[in-house]
Parts: sequence; C-alpha cells; structure tokens
Amino acid sequence: MRAHLVLAIAAVALVACSRSLLGRGEFGAFGEGGSGANGVGGGVPNGVGGGVPNGVGGGVPNGVGGGIPNGVGGGVPNGVGGGVPNGVGGGVPNGVGGGVPNGVGGGVPATEDCTNALDDDDDGKVDCEDPDCDAGFTCTPPPPTDWTGPVAFFEGPGSQAAPSCGSAYPFLLVDGVDGILAASASCPACTCGVPKGVACDIAQLRLYGADACMGGGGTLTIAANACIGFVSMTDPASAQWATALPGGGVCFPKASSPPVVPPIGWEQRARVCGGGSIGGGCGVNQCMPRPSENFGKTLCIAHSGEVACPAGPYTDRSVYFTAASDSRSCTNCDCGAPTGMVCTGKLALATDTGCTADVTTLTTVGQCVHLDPDPTPPPEPSAYKTLRSVVYTPGASQGGGCSSVPSVASGEATPIDPVTVCCAP
Repeated sequence: MRAHLVLAIAAVALVACSRSLLGRGEFGAFGEGGSGANGVGGGVPNGVGGGVPNGVGGGVPNGVGGGIPNGVGGGVPNGVGGGVPNGVGGGVPNGVGGGVPNGVGGGVPATEDCTNALDDDDDGKVDCEDPDCDAGFTCTPPPPTDWTGPVAFFEGPGSQAAPSCGSAYPFLLVDGVDGILAASASCPACTCGVPKGVACDIAQLRLYGADACMGGGGTLTIAANACIGFVSMTDPASAQWATALPGGGVCFPKASSPPVVPPIGWEQRARVCGGGSIGGGCGVNQCMPRPSENFGKTLCIAHSGEVACPAGPYTDRSVYFTAASDSRSCTNCDCGAPTGMVCTGKLALATDTGCTADVTTLTTVGQCVHLDPDPTPPPEPSAYKTLRSVVYTPGASQGGGCSSVPSVASGEATPIDPVTVCCAP
C-alpha cells in the first residue's frame, strides 16, 4: 500500500511540474505539456510527454508516450523513445513502437529498383550493390565501341523453336542459324517429242544400164520442186529412188514435272535479345538483368559480320547467319539432233527436158522402175544416148526421233549475312 502511494505521489508531481512549465509559457502552444524543440515532457499536439525533435518521450499527435501518430513513445526524428525514421518507439502510422509503415522499431522500408542508379530503400547501397538485386541482376562490363550489348543469347538445335525474348531483354535483335542442311533439287525425267521442221529438200536418183536396177549406173542429186534435165552416154533401162535426205528439224523436250527444291534446314539456331535496363552500383561496369532461364547464363555482345572477339571478358565466340543464298535448281531438259527420218514425196522421170513426156513415177524411197528406151534421143553424131528430165516433189518427213538430254541438279545453298556473338565464359 505504501509503494502504491509513493508511485501516485510521483505521478502527481510530474503532472504538476508540467503544468508549471506551461504556465510560464516557455515552449509555445498546443501541448498541455509544451511544444517546439527539446521539450522535456511536451508533445505536438496535446502529448502528455514527448517533443519534436529529440523529445525524451513525446509523440505527434496524442500519443501517450509519443509517435506519429499514436506511437507509444516515439519522436521526430530519432527520439530516445521513438522517431521517424527508425525510432525505437515511434512510427508512422500507428506502429506500436514507431516506423513507416507499421514498423515495430521504425524505418521507411522500400523496394530497391535495380535499374535507376538510386538507393531506393535507404540502405546505403545502389542497385547491384544491394543484396536485394543479387538474384535478378549482375555487374557486367559495357560493350566496346561498335558492339551491341550486353545482350541475352540463346543457342539450341535447329529443330527447336527459339524462345521469346521476355521482359528482361524485350527486343529481338538477331535470329541466327548455322550448319546448313540443303539437299540437292529433285529433277524430272526428260523425253523428246517427234522431230519438227524437218526439210525434205534433196533426193537422189540412181540409173542402171539393165533392168531390175542391175548393172552399173550413175547417181543424180535432185533439188526439190525443180525440173532437172540430164543426158547420159547410155540409155538407162531402170531407175531407183535411192534416198531422200532430210535436213534440219528439232525435237522439243518434255519434263515430267517441275524441279522440286527441298527446304533448307539448320543444325543450330540462335537468338539475340537486347534492350535490358542499365542500373548502377557497379563502378565502371553496368548493372544488367540476368538472362531468363531459356537463355545462356552469361551476358554477351554482338557485332555484324564475321569478326574476332574484342579484348576483355567477352571471349566465347560464336558465329551465326541471318539468311541464305539459294541457287539450287535443275538444268533444262534438252534433245539431240533428229535422226532416222524418212522423207516422202515422189520422183517423176520424163523423156523430154520439161518433165512432161512419157512420165514414169517413183513414190517411195528404194523403189525400182523399168524405163522404156528414150524415144527422142539426142541427134547423131552426139555421144549421148539419152536426154531425159526428172523432178522431185517432197512430202512430209516420217519417223525418226531425238535422244533426250537429262535434267541434272545444279546450284547450292550457302549461309550469308553473319553475326558474331561473344559471351563471357
């Protein structure tokens, strides 16, 4: 009972002392226990005990022991019994012991943005210096002049689709391939049509001194469609259409189908993605996002063309290509010269020089005909025994053909437009 009484008396004395100081007007308005700086027991407003700043036990507002607001024993800032930030007791808002927000012991917790070169959470560490950034960011050297980077780099088999770039490195810079797989074209079978445009311009007539095309004789070469007169030192007893010589002509080739060029395949596929945000906290280097799990674990730099890696940490070199030059095809089908044709038509022999008298006609090559004696031989004393004429009237050629020239695969596919990627090992 005596102990309770002593505590009560001490509390009354403390209140009385506070009222006495207020009555003297030493610390300004608002607080029943004072306001302004360094109040021993004041508060802003109406705090029973505390001060702003460095109050022993004050708070703002209405805290029993100080705080912002309603802290048990805080102050602003760094009060012995509370403060903002990091007061032992105060807090903003409504913390039992102070803090912003709701911290038991005060402070202003914030998330570190690892890309803005600022200390967002007030722990004295910027971006990559802050352990908060360890999981998703890393320090890496900036790219040399004329190189692009740092970039995220994917490599995989050519049959696999490349992953999307993702949010860390959102911009697609290069889709590359390597190890070209390009089979030759499949070529058609070739055939040749019948000869066209064959000329039957010349025939040959053989004369014999005996019937049935026997015995010696001579040969006449006759141009088509012209009456040719001739003399002979003997009067022939028979004649044969020896030949009709075809000339010229062509066979047109035919292909069984168009050439089939198979698609190009690749043994390897690559993708380069850029646009990562650059943070601080790495000295002369850059704080960069780590690549996503579908990409390589290290960062890289890229350069158009096939070049050597620059001096420095980016030494693991790869070269990929962004296009292909494809000339694969097949040669055209073709045909050789026509052979084996036979010319049709007729040969007409006459006993005059105008191809009209006593006409004997031959209608096929190889035919042999009997000739009656010339009823109008040359007059004596001529050495010639006959004066006759012949005309060749050609028809269309028949038969024959051309040998085909096959279609063969030609050309090739080659990769072009290289890009060099150099990565940190």
